[in-house]
Amino acid sequence: MSISRETTRSQEKRIFDWMNAGSAITPLEALRMFGCMRLGARIYNIKKLIAREGLPVVVRTDSVLVSDNKRVARYWIDFTVDCKPEI
Repeated sequence: MSISRETTRSQEKRIFDWMNAGSAITPLEALRMFGCMRLGARIYNIKKLIAREGLPVVVRTDSVLVSDNKRVARYWIDFTVDCKPEI
């Protein structure tokens, strides 16, 4: 089974809209809410889109502690920066 580019774009749009509304997202949340198993790849594509469109935002990453002292990535859009985003 392969994932179409249309499905990938749909996931990216929904993830971007989620983050654009001010919410952060982790891989587990992306899987539960959007059926996205490769959040890092979707974030990479979103960063490229932001850079291409020249939007005045940056996607930030940090890690959060979950059960059993494990950490996962968390992504959000930082609207407070005044610089060109990096890919």
